[in-house]
Amino acid sequence: MGDGAVQLLHPSFREFLVDITRCNDVNFTVDVWLQHTVLAEHCLRVLKGLSPDMCKIGNASLYNQEVADLPDRIAAHIPAHLQYACRHWASHLMHCEIQGVVLDLLLDFCSTQFLNWLEVMSLLGELGNAITALQSAHRIVKVRRLYSSARSDDI
Repeated sequence: MGDGAVQLLHPSFREFLVDITRCNDVNFTVDVWLQHTVLAEHCLRVLKGLSPDMCKIGNASLYNQEVADLPDRIAAHIPAHLQYACRHWASHLMHCEIQGVVLDLLLDFCSTQFLNWLEVMSLLGELGNAITALQSAHRIVKVRRLYSSARSDDI
């Protein structure tokens, strides 16, 4: 069982599911925008479960390599759903509606859980991806804010 996202093997099947002109049965059509919005919201809710010293190491000055049982600590203290949320919240944010609940959760995450998230990303060996996630999230919020203000100016 891998840690990555679920992906369809054949691209034409994905295209069939997400294109309402090809898949005209609403029971099978997938609204990608809506699903990413739901996933971003849930990831941001899951991230509320972060806390300082998630793996109970007790010494913030240690390098990850100096923690002999780090993989066991990660398995014991950072469940798979929390690892997924840490790794993928920003990728869902890139393809979702950033307003209302998602925006409130994002602001709450940035003001209360940001450092805890960075700590977990470091423990998971994902700091490079954390930087990419932050750059993407910043760019998306900035563009959406500009778009929203431009639309309100048109009204």
